[in-house]
Amino acid sequence: MRKSIAARQPVLDSSQKVIAYEIVFKDSFKEKRKSSMHKLSVEEISNDLEFFEESNLADGKKIFVDFNSELIKKEIAALLSKENIGIEISESGNSALEIVEEIKALKKEGYLIILNNINFSTPENPLLKYADIIKLDYKKSTREKHQKQLKYLKENYSSNLKFIAKNINEPQEFKAAKNAGFDYFQGVFFTKADLIEDGGT
Repeated sequence: MRKSIAARQPVLDSSQKVIAYEIVFKDSFKEKRKSSMHKLSVEEISNDLEFFEESNLADGKKIFVDFNSELIKKEIAALLSKENIGIEISESGNSALEIVEEIKALKKEGYLIILNNINFSTPENPLLKYADIIKLDYKKSTREKHQKQLKYLKENYSSNLKFIAKNINEPQEFKAAKNAGFDYFQGVFFTKADLIEDGGT
């Protein structure tokens, strides 16, 4: 079997305690996503997550995994443990419209839904009403704009929404993101993504 190399990046709270890990499997996720990720099987995904958990790389925390629209439409996410994973979605526009019913069903079943790369310059994402966590690139707006965006989303969707500020690379960015109202944080300020190698044969 091929060696499986994963990148693990922690998601931290305002006290810098790890609450989850976002993972990318270089062989079975990143490379296949470039070509035909929709061909990934439940077994392949489950095996990768099982390796991650059995190796204690998650430290008992949730694992955030990015699912594209094809995987969501195939209902692969619904076959994985809702206790162990957070479903991260980067779709917008027509792609988001295509998976509204599937995301609605996953939300009803108790899965954690994370929306990534929300674009405030385009029509509103129909998946926003089902989100538990929204991830925003801190570097793409000022602190004042982020404050307004977070306030808008909480007032118009759910007061229980949580927010991740990604690309936090400096201590002053961490402080500013906290002051802007973000709940969770990712970036090289905390740690670079760990590379994990599974020396399979």
